[in-house]
Amino acid sequence: MSLSVLIVVDHRSYARSLALALTGFGYRAEVACDSEQASNQVTKQQFDVLIIDYDMLEIKGDNLALKLDKIQSINLKILISGHQLKDSSDKYSFDLTMSKPLDLTILEQQLNKWQINHQ
Repeated sequence: MSLSVLIVVDHRSYARSLALALTGFGYRAEVACDSEQASNQVTKQQFDVLIIDYDMLEIKGDNLALKLDKIQSINLKILISGHQLKDSSDKYSFDLTMSKPLDLTILEQQLNKWQINHQ
C-alpha cells in the first residue's frame, strides 16, 4: 500500500513539483496551497503523511498543523522551511524537520523508513 501524502505549501508550483516527485516515488500526493484547502482535504480524505511549509502567507505551518489535528490525526508530520528551524516548534512537535530546497532522496528514504516501520 502506498502512502497518502498531503503537501501544504502556499507556492503552487513548488507544491505541484513536490507532488509530482512523490508520485514518481510511488506515493499518492495531494496539494493544498492554503489553510482552507488543507482543512477541506483532511475532511474528505485520510492521509498518512503531512508535509507542511512553516512560512506561509496566511498562517504558520505549526499553527495550521494544530488546526488540522483537530480534524484528523495524521501519522507522520514533516515541517519544511527555507529558514533555519529547530527540530520542533514551541507550539507543535513534528516528526521531522527539513530545509528547503528539499533533498528528495533523503525525503524518499525517510518516507520509506517510516512506511516499513509502520506496516
